[in-house]
Amino acid sequence: MNNITKQTRKESFKKTQLKKKCKLIYEQLGSGEYTARELATKMYNIKDKEGKRLLRTSERQETAPRLTELVDLDLVEVVKKKYDEISGCSVAVYKRK
Repeated sequence: MNNITKQTRKESFKKTQLKKKCKLIYEQLGSGEYTARELATKMYNIKDKEGKRLLRTSERQETAPRLTELVDLDLVEVVKKKYDEISGCSVAVYKRK
């Protein structure tokens, strides 16, 4: 397999995974309000039918970029700020529209 084919296959895989993760995050928001870290922790602690965790880690970086994408798609909104004990900063709280 040549180098170009490997690159395009990898790009396609990444796009598919991003869509899947966005959908999972949107579903897990439900009717609640969460920070990126809270949502990542929640999703990390949930297992699917096969017994696999929904996320690989409970780090906020697992959900924050996807939440931004969902806000850009006008599916999710930022509703308030909340103090995050771990980072020591105020962070956004998200909910489904």
